[in-house]
Formats: sequence, structure tokens, C-alpha cells
Amino acid sequence: MAQCPKSALDGVRRVRTIVRDLGTFARPDEDQLSRVSLVDLLERAITLVYNEIKYHARLTRDFKQTLHVLANEGRLCQVFLNLLINAAHAIGEGQPKDNEIRVRLWHEGKEALVEVKDTGRGIDPADRPYLFEPFFTTKELGVGTGLGLYVSNNIVTSLGGHIDVESSVGRGTRFVVRLPVAEPLAPGPTATAATRKKI
Repeated sequence: MAQCPKSALDGVRRVRTIVRDLGTFARPDEDQLSRVSLVDLLERAITLVYNEIKYHARLTRDFKQTLHVLANEGRLCQVFLNLLINAAHAIGEGQPKDNEIRVRLWHEGKEALVEVKDTGRGIDPADRPYLFEPFFTTKELGVGTGLGLYVSNNIVTSLGGHIDVESSVGRGTRFVVRLPVAEPLAPGPTATAATRKKI
């Protein structure tokens, strides 16, 4: 294996990633749903990808309320990881002070909404109809598998939600994940300087 060309090794890694991501749906009946705090989950996702984000953009949080949904914590975290990584890749490296990735949480009626918005290159209108199809990617060869948004969309729809997309070429993209709230809304902490801080 040590003597294999680099392209062959890259191919092996790519296939391994594809198999892993497809395995997300191999046993859907085994998923255990529980009451998940979206604030905690978003903070976890941000922590996991911050080393990737910090070279691309400053990150801002705006968490209006502590909201809970019924979900498998690991699978839902995967959704936000995918969206955050995609946002970073849409911006590119080198000018983090001039770009922003914003993560916002709020509610409308009985829905919890999570927004991941970037100031990246945007999505070509011709590509929009294919965003959630398997193996479709606008990333450079070897960077993406084309499964991130496909997997994320399936996870969200399986929870009774959906993902909205708005994008403008050269100005950025906005993904909004909509999920049913797990319980009647109760007064929660409003956004504070801590939850709005920029890192």
C-alpha cells in the first residue's frame, strides 16, 4: 500500500468516506430519539469544526431561546457539521476578518429554526435543483463526496422538518433548518452578549 500512487490512496479514502456516510441510513429503525437541546448541539458542532472555520471567517452566534427537539443527537449534529463545513468551504481561506458565518436559533410558531449563513461565493442557480441529490457537489475534486447535503436533508425530513436554501452568487448562502419543537414553548433566556459573541 505504501507504494500506491497518491491518486489511488485518495480514491480509497474517498470510497471509505462515501461508505461511512451512506451507512448513516443503513439501520434507521435503530435510531433512538430523545429530547435534544439545540443550543447545546450547536455549541458542540461549532467546537468540532472551529479549527476549520477560523481560517475562513469569523463566526457569530445569535441564540434567541433555549429550544428542544426530538432527535437522535449524533445524526442531528451531523447536519449542522455539514452545513458549517460547507459554509467554510464556500468562503475559502485567507481573509477571515472580511467574512462571516452566522449561526442563529429562534422559533416561529411550533417550529425551531436554525440558520447557517455565510458570505461565500454563493450557489449557481443552475445547481440549486440538485443540491440535495446524492453525489452532487460543487466542490473541487477530492474535497467533497456529494453526500453531505443529501444525508442532512434525509435526517431533517425524517424528523418532520425541512431545509430552506437562499443564495446569491458572489454574496453568500443561507440554509435554514426547520424542525418541530419538542414541547410547548416556555420562556427561555434571551440572547445575551455571550451568545452573540464573535470568535
